[in-house]
Amino acid sequence: QWYQRRVRGNRVPEHGQVSVSEEGVYTFSCAGGSYVLMGESTARCVDGVFDLIRLPACAQIVPRITTARHRQKRFGDLDPEDEEETSNCPTGAVETANKNCVTCPSGTYAPEKGTSCVDCPKGTYQPSSSSTECLKCAEGTTTEYIGSREEADCVAACKLPDKVYNGDFIVDNAKLEGGKTVSSGKQVSLLCKEGYGFNNSRQYNMACENAQSTFYNECYRVEVLPEEPIYELTGGQASVTCRVETSSDIIGFHVAYDKSQFTVEAAADRKFENGVAEQQFKISSTGGAVRDIQCVSDVKKDFFETSFNELRVTFLDVSIKPESGIIANVGEKLAISVLVTYDSGLETRFEWTKDGETVNTISTSDGPVTIDGSQFFKSELSLQAVRPDDEGNYMVQVKVADSAGNGVLEKGLQTDVTVRGFKKQPSDEDGNTSIMESDGVKLTCSYHGLQTSEELRWVDKSLKTFYEKWQTSKEKGGTTTSILQLEQWPEDLEDDAKLMCVVFNGADVIAQSEQITLQSHDYEVMMGSDVEAILGEDAELQCKASSPTDLDHPPTVTWFKKSGKDQDDFLEDGDHFVTNNKLNGTVLKSTLTIATVDENDVGQYYCKAQYDKPAYIEIIGEDPITLSVTSSECDISKAQSGKWKNCKRISGRRQTDFHCRV
Repeated sequence: QWYQRRVRGNRVPEHGQVSVSEEGVYTFSCAGGSYVLMGESTARCVDGVFDLIRLPACAQIVPRITTARHRQKRFGDLDPEDEEETSNCPTGAVETANKNCVTCPSGTYAPEKGTSCVDCPKGTYQPSSSSTECLKCAEGTTTEYIGSREEADCVAACKLPDKVYNGDFIVDNAKLEGGKTVSSGKQVSLLCKEGYGFNNSRQYNMACENAQSTFYNECYRVEVLPEEPIYELTGGQASVTCRVETSSDIIGFHVAYDKSQFTVEAAADRKFENGVAEQQFKISSTGGAVRDIQCVSDVKKDFFETSFNELRVTFLDVSIKPESGIIANVGEKLAISVLVTYDSGLETRFEWTKDGETVNTISTSDGPVTIDGSQFFKSELSLQAVRPDDEGNYMVQVKVADSAGNGVLEKGLQTDVTVRGFKKQPSDEDGNTSIMESDGVKLTCSYHGLQTSEELRWVDKSLKTFYEKWQTSKEKGGTTTSILQLEQWPEDLEDDAKLMCVVFNGADVIAQSEQITLQSHDYEVMMGSDVEAILGEDAELQCKASSPTDLDHPPTVTWFKKSGKDQDDFLEDGDHFVTNNKLNGTVLKSTLTIATVDENDVGQYYCKAQYDKPAYIEIIGEDPITLSVTSSECDISKAQSGKWKNCKRISGRRQTDFHCRV
């Protein structure tokens, strides 16, 4: 703290004495009579120095000086009869708390109106007692401690080192050459030239406290080389060099880096030649990372310098996912992605090929893509539905360049895709999956990627082999085709038997195809009810054409009117006849609208359904619809126009009364 002082203990106080106890405690005392002790009475001596708050000294008690003076009258003259006396301590003495006047001993001085003597500060001394000030040491010298009594206590002040390296000494805002002396209390700054520093600062401040004060006289320039950024693949190594200009060898180097991502080891011993110390290091990365590397030089004990420049070392993680050995199923979605660690200062280009041929159907991100908290450049080949011809070797050439277009890194990646699955789902020769009962039915299915231990067979829905004697297979280009040739329509077939192709490995099922249906049902056309129409109004006739299952191609329905001749009349759509068909599941509803019915429309009507797929079938409705026509009678004269008229409608044996007007 501020009051802790260190004073030299090489003499006994004047007019005093000192004794030492067995415990090493020094006790100060003064000669009896007119001397009193000022300062602490006891202290311990450590390494030749007393730790004291105030230097012990013996001060002599002296009498006060009394003076008398006449008071001044009201109008300026002194009054000889009015006299007052004052008492003060003599010059060089101070008044203590008990009102005694004591002289200040050598090594101290008496401040004006002071109550205690003050030790002479550093750089001053006082050999005499009863002094009001201390004497300054000669220029270039200072005292080592406070309370100095003799001029001999003044020693040379701080002497600066003879030479300054890569900088200047600054004292009182002016340059000072090396080898000069500065007095105690002066601040000395080491100002480094541009690009150099000491203790990671261009200016380092020091103080002249005593002749043993230390002054640093060298500025350093630590560099990390090379200056250009380094780009390496994850798993590789980057070589960097730490270098510093120095007048003498340093303690050592180390590299500042993120320990969670990097490992660093010295590649060689440190060298010192021609004023330069340098050392090489190898940096490895445990994962894709971007980092600014700095060298740190331990130039002196407890002092280090960090390189003024930073070296960007980028370890790029370049990978392809999924890796080699992809097995894709036909019809499924497949994506092959290439990821490169993102760096805003880099540009990445991807070149895709399949079996040596350029692939253009790829997507590449314009900016970074975040995956699990890390950012990447991404290029992806996406197959929405895998086909057998997608099988092959895929290669990607990754080219990385800096912002100026200079190539910094290139790597080739590859992965093999093996495709397995049904290249052709079960169907007949026309592609139908709902097979009607007929002769000579031939069914096929194809599977790509069948292994030697595997077998492709036709089975029913219980996985039981279906008529093995009718099955054959052939292989071409990695695709196996299984053929089921129905020599006759199976008599024991259910109404809607389900068949499929299955890949077996022994008794294990590897893959199953979609199912097809063998149908033994008949198709049917049903005619609607008879219609009684009003003369001059529209009439609607209906029929329904049904099938065993939903049809991708609904039947074509046409309407006919019986003529009593060899060939019935075909009713072609026009102004008088309009056909409207509507499919609902397995039933197609057909409506024939006859506009403005007259007596010529009376007769029998039927519809014909033609099924083109899965086989050509033509069915005619067996129960024709009979259309009859009735009339209304209502005679209104011109004179009665606009008036209501009672009329009658006659329909068969029914009569309906109604009102009408023209």
